[in-house]
Amino acid sequence: MYKDKPSRTAYKVALNIVTLGAKPEMSRVLPPGIVQATEKLLVASNGRDFAMTIIKISNNFYD
Repeated sequence: MYKDKPSRTAYKVALNIVTLGAKPEMSRVLPPGIVQATEKLLVASNGRDFAMTIIKISNNFYD
């Protein structure tokens, strides 16, 4: 963490968790609740509009 913001690495990991969580087969691999918790962290750390855009894109990516 730097100046009350997540590091680039933490941010990339969070985006990957959200993206992987959109894939139905990943529910066997990811711990329960990790995607929802990560989405909340993204919203809190980056502002609601930006985070919601990323979440929508990842959720539609595998449809």
